[in-house]
Amino acid sequence: QDLMPLEDNYIMVKGATGQSEKAYFCKPLRYKLGKQWGIHKFLYMPNSPKALLGRDLLEQLGAIIKFKEGEITLEVNDQEFIQIMSLSLTSVPTEGRISEEIIDQVYPGVWATDVPGKAKNAPPVEVRLKEGQQPVRIKQYPLKREDQEGIQPVIEKFLQLGLLKECESNFNTPILPVRKPDGSYRVVQDLRAVNKITEDLYPVVANPYTLLTVLTPELTWFTVLDLKDAFFCLPLHEASQKIFAFEWENPKSGRKTQLTWTVLPQGFKNSPTIFGNQLAKDLESWEAPTPPEEGKLLQYVDDILIATKTKDACMTWTVSLLNFWGLQGYRVSKKKAQVMQREVIYLGYEISAGKRTLGQARKEAICQTPRPQTVKELRTFLGMTGWCRLWIYNYGLLVKPLYALTTTEQKHLQWNKETIQAFELLKKALMSAPALGLPDVSKPFFLFSHEKQGIALGILAQDLGPYRRAVAYFSKQLDTTAKGWPGCLRAVAAVVLNIQEARKFTLGQKMTVLVSHTVSAVLEAKGGHWLSPQRFLKYQAAMVEQDDVEIVVTNIVNPASFLSGNTGEPVQHDCLETTEVT
Repeated sequence: QDLMPLEDNYIMVKGATGQSEKAYFCKPLRYKLGKQWGIHKFLYMPNSPKALLGRDLLEQLGAIIKFKEGEITLEVNDQEFIQIMSLSLTSVPTEGRISEEIIDQVYPGVWATDVPGKAKNAPPVEVRLKEGQQPVRIKQYPLKREDQEGIQPVIEKFLQLGLLKECESNFNTPILPVRKPDGSYRVVQDLRAVNKITEDLYPVVANPYTLLTVLTPELTWFTVLDLKDAFFCLPLHEASQKIFAFEWENPKSGRKTQLTWTVLPQGFKNSPTIFGNQLAKDLESWEAPTPPEEGKLLQYVDDILIATKTKDACMTWTVSLLNFWGLQGYRVSKKKAQVMQREVIYLGYEISAGKRTLGQARKEAICQTPRPQTVKELRTFLGMTGWCRLWIYNYGLLVKPLYALTTTEQKHLQWNKETIQAFELLKKALMSAPALGLPDVSKPFFLFSHEKQGIALGILAQDLGPYRRAVAYFSKQLDTTAKGWPGCLRAVAAVVLNIQEARKFTLGQKMTVLVSHTVSAVLEAKGGHWLSPQRFLKYQAAMVEQDDVEIVVTNIVNPASFLSGNTGEPVQHDCLETTEVT
């Protein structure tokens, strides 16, 4: 019996004896070597007396082999492994595997095909221009012949399906053919000019940081469903269709015409909000299988997570929702579905019972990013890492030199030793990011608050046995005024910021705040001298007047000591005296 799940692909391998044998590839496995994480397809050779590291894996690890004074040393990203190495392997959550038991119970029309769905209860979407705005007319820039021919089948298919139609419009924005890894094409329309002149909608989309707070530890079975071509399910009002027109030249006939969308287009700034609202409205009429306390359903635009206490409940909820969606006119991607699993990937996070981890694919995508050369590239990189800031305790300190670099007016960035070190340390912190516990609002919370270099640092945690498990790491800049205060008053500002962030997770549950300053006494005695009346009342309300907060003064300044469950000793220095001297 094979010890590892294998693929059908194999290669012929010739060993030291000169004999060839067939060796199959394993399905993708997640490996851990020291502090390095990655995903790799290993070659399965059960007859080999030793486990060998191939050149492809060594290259992926950035390994260096050194021969010196009779010793062979392997270095992996500044980590040395001499004589013995431990390589940990775990399976990667698979997508798209759906049991026949579920397929047999589900309305067949729910699964996505080449024909997009059409939401039966969705009214046509009206798009309004801002007052006084004029139509945008941006000429189509030249396209390569190869790209034109590549998107022609896509355009023709959309015309046949009625997603596009010919028109005569006083609007025009360009399109860009984008080639996929498999060689096929997709159409991307540059709607930035349209987005500037159309009215903004308030984005009532769920906050991905706090969306998972409703998942309790007893929810251990999960299903993730992704709606295929979700925006195309909603019709666009005829009066609004002209706004999204673009020019198209048929590469075969040479005929030029204008085409426009009859459905909600991708790239329009309000599309996620409009679709998310419509889907949420439709879901209100879905009746969760009884008893409803057996599970939870979470929605983020077109991504759905079902979490239940038992496997049977997960199957019941999944079948019920799929049938509901099929009858409502939505279509689900069978390829991306993760059905009835203990661990799933949702919004780039790996979700399992009671915890969430940054998805390995997300971490690798960020860490493989080369050093940015322009301000725009650096801001893009910082935007990607900012999504992961909850997993990095000192994120604000790490990115501080990088944000300073974005203020340069030079076209190309000038990297120095400090910024290069910050860039590399941020990547390392990301790859070693720990799993975070999902907040359990039935249990009390502990908040560790600290201030350093004008940045409020915090750890929200809950007891797990004799230790504490982190729920979230906070890192936020103090405002310019607070940065100019004495250290003990900056600690007050940091506590308030951390409490505000923590309440997004605690939902009113009791929270014990551990801080190394007598912040309540400092606020009462010195706040009137340094703080405006409005700020003083705000701080007082956050720290003193809320019954869900208890502040404990301790000498702990080390996050590791806090997470070990240690409550520390009383603080030694006098904050009032220190502030007076300052």
